[in-house]
Amino acid sequence: PPGMYLGIAGRSGAGKTTLLQHLNGLLTPSSGTSLFDGAPAGGRDMRALRRRIGLVFQRPEDQLFEETVCRDVAFGLSGRGLRAVETVNRVRKALEAVGLGEEFLERNPFELSHGEKRRVAIAGVIVTNPSVLVLDEPTEGLDPRGRREILDRIGALRKERGMTIILASHDLEQMARHVENVLVLDGGRLAAAGCTG
Repeated sequence: PPGMYLGIAGRSGAGKTTLLQHLNGLLTPSSGTSLFDGAPAGGRDMRALRRRIGLVFQRPEDQLFEETVCRDVAFGLSGRGLRAVETVNRVRKALEAVGLGEEFLERNPFELSHGEKRRVAIAGVIVTNPSVLVLDEPTEGLDPRGRREILDRIGALRKERGMTIILASHDLEQMARHVENVLVLDGGRLAAAGCTG
């Protein structure tokens, strides 16, 4: 449902990433049907679907490709007819939402720390204001403080923007402190489901 904070847990190889890539049409099911708002996802305009369902990849390097953080985050806004000043304002707000200041605008994203790259990747998705934010292992490789900060920022985004959040992680204990409901995958199948509260 809209506004839910859902966790998808499972060991490496359980099928979390594969499932997430079905959510915005990067992969299509070999059998069965993937639905979004009650309609088959495969029959939709994929570009429109991806505007509504923003996916942050497990490895931030897979999402970053521009020469500056500003251009990288702004990429998702191209083709929307926004004036340059509006684009930069939205980029600034997205960076602020993930805890990065204006001093990052002209930096090279490939020269950032792992945690900063992860934040830029998240900003590059939320700048488009999707209704569903899907995050694949957003805290992987971060120290405990970095993990806590990222998860706190994601929770704040949900509250401020009313986004539905779907977060995949192998760390069920950490996830349970933040999400409302959890699905546990094992070998590509649903092994358990329940509420965390």
